[in-house]
Amino acid sequence: MVIVRSQSREFLGKCTGIQIDEQTVIGVSQFGITVLGAYKSRERAIEVLNGLHRIISESTSQDYLDGKYRIKQETIYVMPQK
Repeated sequence: MVIVRSQSREFLGKCTGIQIDEQTVIGVSQFGITVLGAYKSRERAIEVLNGLHRIISESTSQDYLDGKYRIKQETIYVMPQK
C-alpha cells in the first residue's frame, strides 16, 4: 500500500493496487478505481510505475518511538506531470 497524489492533484489516497492500461497509470483505493496519471507512451507509464515500486520498496511504512508514542510515517508519491 502506498499513498499517491494523482497527476491532476485531485486525488490523494492510499492505493492497494496500481496497474497500467496503455499509457495510463490506474490506482485501486477504497474509493474505487482512480486514474493516477496519463503519459505519452506505455514505456513512460512503466517508468512511472517503476518509480512507484522503488518508493514502496525503499520506504514502506517507517515507524519509530518518540518517548512513549509510536510515530508511523508513510511516503507520499506525487505523480509526475510528463
